Amino acid sequence: MGKEQALTGFNLTEELYHTLFAAMDVHKKGYMDLTDWISAFGTFKWTDQLLVELKSILQCSFADCKSAFNFICHFNEDGKKCADSLN
Repeated sequence: MGKEQALTGFNLTEELYHTLFAAMDVHKKGYMDLTDWISAFGTFKWTDQLLVELKSILQCSFADCKSAFNFICHFNEDGKKCADSLN
């Protein structure tokens, strides 16, 4: 986490760093190795997380499914045809 700067941008306090490190250092060795990293994040699937975040931003940004769909269709070259398919 140090030289690789894996947590850059999270602005963690010293206490949060200690809490995170303690949670990931399951054998309480006082350091982390590749095995600890794989144990903590080996099952993480970024595509699944991306879908969760996309759903969340759509729910927060649009009043209903139709307005979200119409917005996304504007990025399609044939946006009108795409938007008409929901009606």
